[in-house]
Amino acid sequence: MPKPALMGNWKMNSDLSSAVGFVEEFFKHISGIEGKIRELFDVVIFPQFPLIKPIVDSVEAGARWSDLLRVGAQDIQPEDRGAFTGAVNGICLKSVGVSSVIIGHSERRWFFGDSDSLVNAKLSTTINMNFEPVLCIGEPGEIRDKGEQDSFVLAQLETAFDSVKLDSISAISLAYEPVWSIGTGRNATEAEIAPMIELIRGFATKAGFPGGGANLRILYGGSVNPQNASELYSIDGVDGFLVGGASLDALSFSAILDAMAGEGE
Repeated sequence: MPKPALMGNWKMNSDLSSAVGFVEEFFKHISGIEGKIRELFDVVIFPQFPLIKPIVDSVEAGARWSDLLRVGAQDIQPEDRGAFTGAVNGICLKSVGVSSVIIGHSERRWFFGDSDSLVNAKLSTTINMNFEPVLCIGEPGEIRDKGEQDSFVLAQLETAFDSVKLDSISAISLAYEPVWSIGTGRNATEAEIAPMIELIRGFATKAGFPGGGANLRILYGGSVNPQNASELYSIDGVDGFLVGGASLDALSFSAILDAMAGEGE
């Protein structure tokens, strides 16, 4: 089984100075428990594209910390190269030290029109290029209100993995993010989260994931913060978090990690 993970999606936030400052502050906050963090968790942040290389350089500048914080990308273009203004391909992402890529976030689907077929293509590219995909799935509020969340999320999974070579997956995270909970301050309850985690794990088993999904981790995302992280992390099957706003502040982000590690109890 992969380690549990704490991942931070910075979305369209931060700048160069703030990003480098985040790295410095984060390492200060986990000083003293870095051995425990290294043993127990994977920690990944996903900044805007121009910030990736400076953050990678900042992380690698402190040899003591270089394996404690990985850097990912918020999106990827399926094609290797070509006339795709504004897009970034996997070759470029590899060259600047990216290890993971977010695929299918609800904001990409909604604001940028990422269709099911495009999500599928991006997922295939990410797997084929040996990035760790972080595939986002989750239902909008109107679907939850009608009680159709199971069929909605299963359809997202089935289309995303259509014709994907599952035996080539070395590591993957699926982030269950109910759209009605993202950035709203409204958290899903254990009674709402646990069945969805079980549904996702069941899909992986039936679909033929290697080892029945043994290399799969399922993250929760949706208004996660230091105050609710411990309770959410105790839900059976939750292997960590994909955090939005609370990941922009090093103290807040490290406090979530403390909660996962049982520090300060």
